[in-house]
Amino acid sequence: MKRQTQTKNQTKSRSTTKTLDPQEFGLPNRTLLEQVDEQTIALVIRRKSRLIRADGKKILEKTGKIKKIMPGSRVILATTAPVCSKTMAMLDGAGVSTVTIGEDGEIMLP
Repeated sequence: MKRQTQTKNQTKSRSTTKTLDPQEFGLPNRTLLEQVDEQTIALVIRRKSRLIRADGKKILEKTGKIKKIMPGSRVILATTAPVCSKTMAMLDGAGVSTVTIGEDGEIMLP
């Protein structure tokens, strides 16, 4: 179930999500995972402080564990925090795209 929304000159789709249990993927309980669609899992980080390279390395470790359990799935990072440009490049290079969480808490897919 996707809804369309207009923002400036872009149309982005909003997606309703289902919360997943991180223990099924061998991740700590504090990790937030949401099933965006059949093939996409979002690693959710809600905080105000910037995501730096150290955070990016931890994110890549978590995405690796998710991909071991669900091969062929797409893992994205959904965050409210700004992301350092070097971290963004590192995540993009590993195939992890970054999306924004809207003010209403919904994941905004590109």
